[in-house]
Amino acid sequence: MPRFDDKLIVLDPDQRLGAAGTGGMDALKRHPFFQGVNFSGDMRNLGLKRALRETESQELRQRRIDEAPDTTLPKFRYALVEPGKPILTGLLLKKNRFWIKQERRFELYMEGFIRYFENTKVKGEMKLTPGAKAVHLSRTEVEITLPENKKNYLLVQQDLSKCPAKSQYFSCGLNDWVDAINYVLETINEESAF
Repeated sequence: MPRFDDKLIVLDPDQRLGAAGTGGMDALKRHPFFQGVNFSGDMRNLGLKRALRETESQELRQRRIDEAPDTTLPKFRYALVEPGKPILTGLLLKKNRFWIKQERRFELYMEGFIRYFENTKVKGEMKLTPGAKAVHLSRTEVEITLPENKKNYLLVQQDLSKCPAKSQYFSCGLNDWVDAINYVLETINEESAF
């Protein structure tokens, strides 16, 4: 059975899901992808962009990356990461409420949260919501502001010579973390507006 997104990108416009020959918009609205959606209600907060991003096939993602003018941009660099998997992992220092620096392993997810660990034990989670931001305070410090939770987190870069080598989905560098966090926040803001 063809996937939902495959039915939308059929080359022949008359055969696409939603076309008059396929049952029109009523057939599109009845598709299981839209189960639970009240089409006569407020359509602004459905999260359709997020749902489309999360259900996009790997083949389609790869094609988009192959055609990208700059694959180092976050929207292409993290495009092949499966939903529910971290787009960036790294070792950073987190300042606690007593200003003590604690080494933690951080994982950033496109779903809008950062989880941090002490060894393998989850120590906490930061929920990224519209209005949140990551800002450099200095070359080695970043503040993550979460206005919805009324919390701020201070992250400090470790000595990079003591960190594992940087890779596509792993970095101890704060620049990579600020770029990735702000990319996730931009995506959350875009998706909440659609």
